[in-house]
Amino acid sequence: MAKEVIKRDGSRQEFAAEKIRKSVEAAAREGGLSEERIGEIVEKASAPVLSWAEEQEEVSTSEIRERLLAELANVAPEAVEGWKAYDERRGK
Repeated sequence: MAKEVIKRDGSRQEFAAEKIRKSVEAAAREGGLSEERIGEIVEKASAPVLSWAEEQEEVSTSEIRERLLAELANVAPEAVEGWKAYDERRGK
């Protein structure tokens, strides 16, 4: 499993799988998905990204974001829109 995440500013942080799951959950909620679907979407979108992260020593936040958005596009496009809306509000 990746031990570190490289942030946009170059700082490093300990890898936390739970942050990936929480990001997907927030995107699904922002996308207006039902509570019943959120759990399913979190698992389906997070699992491949976490599997990929297991093979890495370190990962960047941009790589994680890119992979999560690609998975979400397949599983729940509404969540991608929710993610983008959240990013816009945060000025990303």
